[in-house]
Amino acid sequence: MRAPVKRHVRSGDVLATFTIGAGGIARGARAELVLHGMEKTADSLILAVEIGIRGRVIEAGRLYTYGEGEPSGRREARFEPVTLALDVTEALGQFQTASPAKFTLRIVDHKGKERGDRAIFIEEVELRFSTAD
Repeated sequence: MRAPVKRHVRSGDVLATFTIGAGGIARGARAELVLHGMEKTADSLILAVEIGIRGRVIEAGRLYTYGEGEPSGRREARFEPVTLALDVTEALGQFQTASPAKFTLRIVDHKGKERGDRAIFIEEVELRFSTAD
């Protein structure tokens, strides 16, 4: 399942809403939330992903960005967009209902302070399921 974002996302913004089937994730399956086309950051940040279903919200996990420093003004390879994936299998496994799941991003600095002043461009979000080989 994919959803376009194509905007700068601030802390607390919903990235996407995906409907999870009845019974949650199939036994032995894995689930990943993939952020495609995410801009790199000048400073190191923590991206906490929350999943909310029917008013219940849990933190699914965290992704870490490593600061690239300030851009020089010219196009630099170190600032090319990246793709980051977070295993959300365990978090989704806590929900056993067919309901829309809201995936929300929290941007936090290395001191644990939420950064409402920061925004990160994300092209697209994907919820990818796979089975064990």
